[in-house]
Amino acid sequence: VQYLGDCILAAFGLNGGDPTECAQVAVQAALELRETVYRFNREARLPSALDIHIGVARGAILAGEVGGEIRRDLTLSGETVELASRLEDASDRGQIFVAARTFERTREQFS
Repeated sequence: VQYLGDCILAAFGLNGGDPTECAQVAVQAALELRETVYRFNREARLPSALDIHIGVARGAILAGEVGGEIRRDLTLSGETVELASRLEDASDRGQIFVAARTFERTREQFS
């Protein structure tokens, strides 16, 4: 949805959908993103590896377009967005922190 400095804000199920499926897709995307960054670090051989920290939360959000005629962006806000941001901030390098509601919906699929 947005790039915020060095962060990416992604959303799943904005147009509805099964909450469990959306949570599973979000966690799967987080795992794939982490693996992609790890693979990039191995192949690029940069002087300093890229870090990745991920927070995943599910719940109600406020979504809307912001801007004018020339440029409009979709923006998200609300407690769920803030929780995901706090989880990301609390995670250490390479960790994926998942909120309790997301964990309940995905615990059977992921370890």
